[in-house]
Amino acid sequence: MVSDRENVLFQLDETYRVAREIPVELIDLEGVAAGAGLIGVASEPGVFATFSADTGEATGEQWDLAQWIIGDPEKKGLEGACWRAGSWVVVTEKPGRMLSLRSGKVELLTDMQDIDGFPVEEDCSGLLWDTARELYWICSHEGATLYLYDAARGCVVEALPLVLPAKLIKKKKKKKKKKNNEIRQAEGIAIDGDRLLVACDRRSTIYEFRIE
Repeated sequence: MVSDRENVLFQLDETYRVAREIPVELIDLEGVAAGAGLIGVASEPGVFATFSADTGEATGEQWDLAQWIIGDPEKKGLEGACWRAGSWVVVTEKPGRMLSLRSGKVELLTDMQDIDGFPVEEDCSGLLWDTARELYWICSHEGATLYLYDAARGCVVEALPLVLPAKLIKKKKKKKKKKNNEIRQAEGIAIDGDRLLVACDRRSTIYEFRIE
């Protein structure tokens, strides 16, 4: 896990307690992924760098992706990262873009506006490659939704609203616009077996779902 308030990587145990902390020389951390003995870290300013999973030491592998990031200056940083078949894949916030990083090279995989079924008005706040299903999970905190993206077909195959179970919803006075059952500010996703984990900026919360 990462926090945009600290330049530290947090490794959690099975009970979601912090088991290890790894300081890194990056600021405004937004996304983290693991692959091939490495940890890849995405920062809001547009820098992606890798570190040894064993020692936490920087590998010297780093990409400055500022020129690949477009759109509103307030909504244009890197937001998520994952590892897929020998490449790092990162996503920008809004408008979303997916970039592949490998051997010092950068490739534009897709603009989110070109994906059939992904709402162009929503942001991207987390990214995960699901090897079992061969799909990307894309998190949108603005839409409070997880999108399952099939890159081979170029479309969203399922949209899963991020909502709280009824037993966890507190009764409140009527409010306009915002839904009381939405999981807000979802910023990261991970899969561990049949568990889907969603990390939220709001109250620093992790929600656990079961994948059927």
